[in-house]
Amino acid sequence: MQKKAIAVLFTALICLMLSVSGCADKTPDAQVIYPEGYTALKADVNDTGALTEGLAVEFETGFFNYEQAMRADDRYFNGVDPEDYWNTVKARLQEMNIARFRMMIKPGWLEPRNDNADASEINWDAFTFDSVEMRAVYRALDLAEELGIKVTLVLWGVEVNYNEAALGYQTDGKYWMVGDNNAQNWCIGAKGDMMYEFVECFSALVQYCVNTKKYTCIDQVTPGNEPDWQWQVDSDRGDPEAYVEMCLELDRRFRADGIRDKVLFNLGDSTDRGSQNWLTEVCPPLAGVADIINTHTYIFSNQSQNSQILDWAKQNRAFASSIGAKYWVGEFGSYADGNDDIYKIDDYSRCIGLARQAVCFMNGGAIGASYWMCADTALHYTRTDVMGSFCIDGLWATYKHIYDEAKVGDAVPEDFYLRKQYYMYRMLSQAIGEGCRVYPLKIDSEYIAGMRLVDASGSETLIVVNGTDEDVKYAFAVSDVKADFLYVGFNENCFTQSGYEACTQPMTVANGCISFTAPSQSVSIIKQNQ
Repeated sequence: MQKKAIAVLFTALICLMLSVSGCADKTPDAQVIYPEGYTALKADVNDTGALTEGLAVEFETGFFNYEQAMRADDRYFNGVDPEDYWNTVKARLQEMNIARFRMMIKPGWLEPRNDNADASEINWDAFTFDSVEMRAVYRALDLAEELGIKVTLVLWGVEVNYNEAALGYQTDGKYWMVGDNNAQNWCIGAKGDMMYEFVECFSALVQYCVNTKKYTCIDQVTPGNEPDWQWQVDSDRGDPEAYVEMCLELDRRFRADGIRDKVLFNLGDSTDRGSQNWLTEVCPPLAGVADIINTHTYIFSNQSQNSQILDWAKQNRAFASSIGAKYWVGEFGSYADGNDDIYKIDDYSRCIGLARQAVCFMNGGAIGASYWMCADTALHYTRTDVMGSFCIDGLWATYKHIYDEAKVGDAVPEDFYLRKQYYMYRMLSQAIGEGCRVYPLKIDSEYIAGMRLVDASGSETLIVVNGTDEDVKYAFAVSDVKADFLYVGFNENCFTQSGYEACTQPMTVANGCISFTAPSQSVSIIKQNQ
């Protein structure tokens, strides 16, 4: 009797362990009858080892710097109340369930002139925390706080020709933090004593936002945007040694100022131009400092094979793992599919390419990815050039008259026009929650990518992106045969003259599995009902 009780207890313990694992709790194949004509879809037994943190967007504040400059520029608003746009942005982000903002800030917004000659002592009175630009930053942070969106603050680098004259100062055209750095790029690294000034500026920014303004949404910082080509010191290329020195000093300064435990260091931030070489140089010396390593990419398209995208992500993840850091895709888009062409940017096929990228990133061990960018905006806004270098990569457009004046108005039918990629990204961001284990799906195609997500409660979600021109029928053995599921589909048929409507359909388990058709050039999400 005692042996029987022990055996029962042991069996129950094994079952519990399998249930918690989220991968071995599948319905045994012997109990599954796959419907005729459907391909059995199976997931890897082991997860990637990286819990998801959801999808993000780059949220540029330049568009909202209108308290003074933009309100005085009639051509920008053209009679439209900017508050209408702000409310639109808020509603869309809330609907999308975006997990994170990546926000860019320039040192000149808060320190247009050196606060003092001693980088170790902050002269708080000399910082312009109430500038037009910083008020726009706070408005974005207020929104993040309200919607529960986490924020990665990026201090861009040293902008060479920062327009101090617009702030009422006399200037020779160069920003003071340039010092004697002879690099010729528009944004460069901080050299010598100026490196300590850059670090001081970032510390002051975080202290003010976290300690004084009490923002709890800020949990990550990134010093220097795309340093592999922008952190230039007396050269025309990124300087890995100078970058590492700055990151180490930033870590020391944040600890001394009592804020290191309030933010994670999200470092690396390299691009397609030389990501592997850059990470080879900077990762080893940043062990114990980098909490997250991130990379950017724009080279992939709807024509790229899954193996190409997956290998890229796995290699970058390996660099991060080698120093005990997580891996995140800090920016992604697709120049090959028209990232810089206002007509191609709204092409349907681009949506499928982007969706396949996101799935491959996570199958490769990324905790998440950030699309560049949330909305069309003036990226390099200055007070003397309100329009700045206007970017058209957004999930949605801005005021139509801007495009009309540029003679591309036929690409933007109305104010705040939602591009097709918005609906795709919204669908993915709603499905990819926080804290999910990722199990890549075994699919014998270079153009169909899929993953199985299992959240903390054990509920599962399937995501399949079919980038081929053929419909494919799949059947998947589920963990809970008593559960109900919902199919949500994104395909060209969802777009009609009256707008967009996702294809949805309730699903039930039959013979231990769920079966569905993944239409050609589509995204299919099968989510377990809670």
